[in-house]
Parts: sequence; structure tokens; C-alpha cells
Amino acid sequence: MQLTKTQLIGLKADDFRHPLDLEATTTLKQLPGLDMIVRSLLGSVAEQFFYLNNIASSVLVSEKQLPHLHKLLVEACRIIDLEPPQLYLQQNPVPNAYTFAMQGKNLLWCCIPLWWKC
Repeated sequence: MQLTKTQLIGLKADDFRHPLDLEATTTLKQLPGLDMIVRSLLGSVAEQFFYLNNIASSVLVSEKQLPHLHKLLVEACRIIDLEPPQLYLQQNPVPNAYTFAMQGKNLLWCCIPLWWKC
């Protein structure tokens, strides 16, 4: 059975965010200066530390490393109309995933248990 893939051109994050998340974000944006406070507390040094700490303990998925996962990433991003981020895999006993953007780079980490097969 062949499944058809529908491209979601123009998809925005707010289109699939939970209503409570949208509400909380709206509330936080109403606090004057909060973004400046957060940026000053978690400035470039914290960003750089977080980035280096994560890439040092992760494997970058690419056309050369885990090409089957890279192909899935590119296809998924094409469908949801996104530029593919750098995808990293990190060993962790608890499955998890998170994103991070720094200086124009979008990064995605997937934490996988050792027993999962990639």
C-alpha cells in the first residue's frame, strides 16, 4: 500500500502548538524586558557551552554517517516545508528530543537508549 505524502507548505509552529503553550507564550511576551533579561543571563557564553557540550557527546547524522536517517530527515523537512536542521544522536537511557537555535543554525538532538537500533 502506497501512502501519499501531502506537503504542508507554509506550516507555522503555532499551527500545531498546544493551546496552553500558546497562552503561556503570549503571557510571557507581555512582560516588558523579559527577553532582554533572559538573553543577558543566558547569553552567548551559555549558548556556546550548551552547543559544545552537546556536539561533543553526539553523532551528527549526515549523508556519510547514518545516511538512511539523513534521508528521512530531508524528506520530513521537505514535507513540512522546513530547511533541514543539523540532526544529532545522543546516547541516553531515556528517549528524548529537543531543538536548539544558535547564530542562525537550527539543531535537533534525539536522545536514544543504547538498545535502540538506528
